[in-house]
Amino acid sequence: MIVEAIDVHKVYLLGKTEIYALRGVNLSIDRGDFVCIMGPSGAGKSTLLHILGALDTPTKGTVKFMNEILNNKNDRFLARLRREKIGFIFQFFYLIPTLTAKENVMLPLIPIKPRWLERRAEELLELVGLKKRMSHKPKELSAGEQQRVAIARALINNPEVIIADEPTGNLDSDNGRQIIDILSRIVRDENKAVIIATHNMDVAKRTDRIVYLKDGAIVKVDELK
Repeated sequence: MIVEAIDVHKVYLLGKTEIYALRGVNLSIDRGDFVCIMGPSGAGKSTLLHILGALDTPTKGTVKFMNEILNNKNDRFLARLRREKIGFIFQFFYLIPTLTAKENVMLPLIPIKPRWLERRAEELLELVGLKKRMSHKPKELSAGEQQRVAIARALINNPEVIIADEPTGNLDSDNGRQIIDILSRIVRDENKAVIIATHNMDVAKRTDRIVYLKDGAIVKVDELK
């Protein structure tokens, strides 16, 4: 098992008011899983992704990553886990406008500077179909190409799991399909776990499992494959 949520609750305080973002969520993700989290705005999708990705901690319950309990781990441990084991893709691409596509892909590991970093960035850009666009800056790339750069960047650390929050939200349908094609290929060919949150049912149907959230709780799970 790569990542597991066991009876996870998340409560935020707004003054004296408690806001329940997650209510008793149980979810297991393993290698080769392509899982979609669906639900209306405010259902808890992003909160769940953040907790699974070690960006946030539950108020109650347990989160495991590769069978190690993350509760009460310090910030240094969690930062290292994210850097080494998790890749993130967001709706907004968060590319540095002054850097080339290749430099943006290399960015997460530049402080470490492994010898293979430049070669790995080139291989990943080729994987996402941008072999001839490596030296282009974000303003010279289409929205779909920018998201592909973001996918390559998420893979630079060879993560165990990729977490994508509305990865097609800013793209037209053709570019959205290309992004899901790439993520599907990563699941199949590299045996990675991919977890996405989306409102788009066409995107959701391309995954292996749809987990429906409502008011912070899982209300339904559809196994598609």
